[in-house]
Amino acid sequence: MQTYKLAFLGGAECFIKTLPHDAPAKIMATIKMMSMDMSVVNIRKLGRAIHELKINKYRILFFIDHDTICFVSGFIKKSAKTPVREIRNAETIFKKYINTKTKK
Repeated sequence: MQTYKLAFLGGAECFIKTLPHDAPAKIMATIKMMSMDMSVVNIRKLGRAIHELKINKYRILFFIDHDTICFVSGFIKKSAKTPVREIRNAETIFKKYINTKTKK
């Protein structure tokens, strides 16, 4: 079983911090569990590299780079489909991340 490092890019961390009551603690606990065992959390693949972590009505978009889970954005689920705007934003951050790593 692989253990992952965690990285917060884009607005994911700000989104989590602005949530009411005990939601930030619950989300962070879920993320820590996810870093140790991906099979214990509810994840859906949205595109080639983008995934969605589902925690009640909250969604956190992320991608995985080798041994690091990079969280890029979050939103509150209000409809059946994930907003295209959120997916495109996550893909843009992913492309910038990969381009930055390639240049090093």
